[in-house]
Amino acid sequence: NGQGEWEEVTSIVIPESVNRIDQSAFIGCTLLPSINIPSNVDTLESHVFKDCISLSSVTLSGVITTIEQYAFYNCVSLTNIDHIIKDAVTIGEAAFIRCDGLSTVEFGTSLTKLDKDAFMDCQSLTKATFKSDDVKFGIGVFRNCINLTDVTLPVNASRIGDYMFYNCEDLETFTIGDSVKEIGYRAFMNCFKLSITLNNLNWLSSNT
Repeated sequence: NGQGEWEEVTSIVIPESVNRIDQSAFIGCTLLPSINIPSNVDTLESHVFKDCISLSSVTLSGVITTIEQYAFYNCVSLTNIDHIIKDAVTIGEAAFIRCDGLSTVEFGTSLTKLDKDAFMDCQSLTKATFKSDDVKFGIGVFRNCINLTDVTLPVNASRIGDYMFYNCEDLETFTIGDSVKEIGYRAFMNCFKLSITLNNLNWLSSNT
């Protein structure tokens, strides 16, 4: 479907027999308030709900393990995604960029990769909690999350990514655990209120 073709759609029923929803399937459905994902779908493909600005409820009948790039780009009405991401192994580039309705996110124990700009510009986000042992972070995961104040990293996180907290202006305290060996390029740039406690660190980028 091309962007704009489904702009007036307010209700979509996906049969339980469906096991794949293709990329960009519902892009630009600006009036769609809710959707139910069938139990056999385990991947939310790229751009699938991009610019669905009225989407506030996503119900899962099964388990989502992969969320691809830009899947929920600019879904500004989403306020709770914990049930969507709790079983995710990978979350793709800019998957939740500009989701301004989010205030907290809690990642599940299966997460291993959070890609570039995954939550960039989520300007209402205040808290992010990781429950998995370690996660590979892409560039700028929480870039421009200007109200972010509370972050709990994975217990065995080894690296904080480049630009990870760039322009997180309200971030005040941050403890770097013993497992962290490297802080990436400009990871905390423009975090003007920030006080960092460093433990067992081997490498600190010159522009952190």
